[in-house]
Amino acid sequence: MSEKYEQEQQDLKLLVENLQMQIASHEEERQNVNRFISLARKCTNVTELTAELLHELVAMVLVHAPDKSTGKRTQKIEVCFQYIGSIDELIFMSGPPPEEIQAISAKNR
Repeated sequence: MSEKYEQEQQDLKLLVENLQMQIASHEEERQNVNRFISLARKCTNVTELTAELLHELVAMVLVHAPDKSTGKRTQKIEVCFQYIGSIDELIFMSGPPPEEIQAISAKNR
C-alpha cells in the first residue's frame, strides 16, 4: 500500500511540474502577443512604411524556392513578426519567368 501511495505521489509531482511548465509557456506567449499588439497599435495611422517601422514589426522574412509544378511560378514567402512569429504563409504570384522577361527586353531593343 505504501509503495502504491509513493508511486501516486511521484506521478502527481511530475504532473504538477508539467502543468507548471505549460502555464509558464502560455504566460510567455500571452506576454508576447501583448507586446505585438502594443507595437501594432502604434502603427494604426501610419501613412508611410519606413525602414525603422519595418524593423520594429518584422523579425525576418523567409523566401522559399520557386515552385513551377502547376505551370505557373509561385513562391512562398513567410513574414515572421516580432514576438509572435509567422501568422500565415503568403503565396505571391510572381511575374513572368526570367526567360520571358529577357525575350521581351530583346524584342523592345
